[in-house]
Amino acid sequence: MSKAYGAVLSTLAVAILTLRGVLADEEAVIVLQECLTGMLVFYGIGFLLGFLAESVLRQSAERRFREAVTRYLDEKQARQK
Repeated sequence: MSKAYGAVLSTLAVAILTLRGVLADEEAVIVLQECLTGMLVFYGIGFLLGFLAESVLRQSAERRFREAVTRYLDEKQARQK
């Protein structure tokens, strides 16, 4: 998930910076440098956000699973009495 977020954000950054460079009539070398810098920065941001999102989802799923198992064991124990 973290790599996917990084890829999406870096691609979006390149597209926006390219469009901005074309509209501002900048030289191709400058636009390319800005795109590469933006791509690296936004890949890092996206990777971090994806990692955090994945961590939160994993913790939530684990908590719900543990609660379901506890409920099941409690019900099983109550039926045996």
